[in-house]
Amino acid sequence: MWVGEEVTGPVFALTLRTGLIALNLAAVAVIAVVLVTKVLSLRASRGERLPANVEAPPSDETLEGSGLTATLRWALLFSAILAVALPLYWLLEPYRQSDAELAFDERAVKRGEVLYANDQMEAFDAAKSLGCANCHGTDGGGGSASFVLTGTAQGDPEARPVQVVWKAPAVNDIFYRFDEEQVNQILTYGRPGTPMPAWGLAGGGPKNEQGITDLIAYLRSIQVSPAKARAAVRRAVQDLRDQAADAPDRAAQNLARAERALAEATTPEARARAQDDLEAARVAVERSRAFAAEVGNASEG
Repeated sequence: MWVGEEVTGPVFALTLRTGLIALNLAAVAVIAVVLVTKVLSLRASRGERLPANVEAPPSDETLEGSGLTATLRWALLFSAILAVALPLYWLLEPYRQSDAELAFDERAVKRGEVLYANDQMEAFDAAKSLGCANCHGTDGGGGSASFVLTGTAQGDPEARPVQVVWKAPAVNDIFYRFDEEQVNQILTYGRPGTPMPAWGLAGGGPKNEQGITDLIAYLRSIQVSPAKARAAVRRAVQDLRDQAADAPDRAAQNLARAERALAEATTPEARARAQDDLEAARVAVERSRAFAAEVGNASEG
């Protein structure tokens, strides 16, 4: 059960706890009054009383008359209370359990929101927040992060590291792409080779399993509807197609600039750098053409 889910059941189930607390407070007050009255009556009484084991016992008329009647009245009163309270408790217990479960989930979502938040969100706590929203957006709709691609990540161990702007995926539709176990795995161990770090203790991060579970609870609470998720996928596919279609032209422009730079170079060092840039631009042209062909031939799954 998650925040926003409809809870069915009698409205007065929510006030049972309050009623029981009030009943207990009233019982404590009655007991306190009786004790105070007894103490005051003892102080007010004059003369010395005989011990209870020395006093004359009540007569049979008292024991079988007024005394027995008073005892039976008290027994009837408490039996009536039990007769009403036990069925009422039995009827309301399922709703109490569901309300407790809902309250547990709500607390988990709030803790997860604090962990997810950045300083642009009301839930941000400088001592607790992990700043997930810095990359994935305050609404979970995705964002970007600065990242350095090593030569190995570029496919060439001898290539120079390159700083890029990494597109961070949306997480407000993550449960349409992964199940809870997979999301737990991603949060715990991160994504090697990407800006996504490991957050779980098992992966070398700072959060225990409870913290990871709280993050998952918050992510569930911000999931968009299936219709919005499908629309976002369609937009992403179209953006990818537009990017692939434009890639060869951009690569060709970069190649032309590299050729002009080589022609204008006047020193050996400048010509060497320009030659490296020219080779990289030629590779980029080939890759952009292959990328455009691959995207053009792809079908939507």
